[in-house]
Amino acid sequence: MAQYSIKVGWDAASGSEHYRWSLDNGSEVVCTPPDNPDEPPRLLDPEEAFVGSLSSCHLLSFLAAAAKAGFQVARYDDHAVGILDKNEQGRISVTKVLLQPTVTFGSEKKPTIDELRQLHEKANRDCFIANSVKTQIIVEPRIP
Repeated sequence: MAQYSIKVGWDAASGSEHYRWSLDNGSEVVCTPPDNPDEPPRLLDPEEAFVGSLSSCHLLSFLAAAAKAGFQVARYDDHAVGILDKNEQGRISVTKVLLQPTVTFGSEKKPTIDELRQLHEKANRDCFIANSVKTQIIVEPRIP
């Protein structure tokens, strides 16, 4: 069993809405709530971090699945999009996350379209963050 921790802090005396994530390795991430959900945030916000966590977990799960299947990944890029909407209980939540990964393979052995889809399906099943949330996760691989 693994355990993960992070320190999250905010200080009213700073006069700022910014808050910090302090990681175990000593680094800090400055975060902020979005001013307007229709505008991009100035710094990392919780919803972006959530979408990024799902995308990152899928990436790492995909790399492991591809390596086990004998495929060498040269590059992996994802344009992940989270949808903020009302859930079944009428509460605002991230109801859907769309992952749109583009994977480039470096060796002569490249997966077929069906094998690529299977690798993404396995990555989605193996991603422990995806397994921990109610959010609908849609994976639409893009072919380079």
